[in-house]
Amino acid sequence: FATETLDYIVDEGVQIHGGYGFMQEYEIERAYRDSRINRIFEGTNEINRLLVPGMYLKKAMKGELPLLQKAQQLQEELIMLAPEEVGDGVLEQEKYLVRNAKKIA
Repeated sequence: FATETLDYIVDEGVQIHGGYGFMQEYEIERAYRDSRINRIFEGTNEINRLLVPGMYLKKAMKGELPLLQKAQQLQEELIMLAPEEVGDGVLEQEKYLVRNAKKIA
């Protein structure tokens, strides 16, 4: 993800500089060149996207990662359809939102 973000940002920088973005006198040229090699060094993002989910599932099936338990808890909570009561204390609504955001992340 980081390399794709870097690539996007540097590409926008080259776009802003126009033709000067390819000239060695400007720093954006080196950043553009380096951003491409960073994606190669890190490993192709497509391969990582294929490997990571499989590794998570293998760990979950071995019991090393509580993925299945968390999925079952979330399913039970969704079936109940009764939203949790939000308190009136300081930052209670924010804490509620963070807890729920963590469930979907």
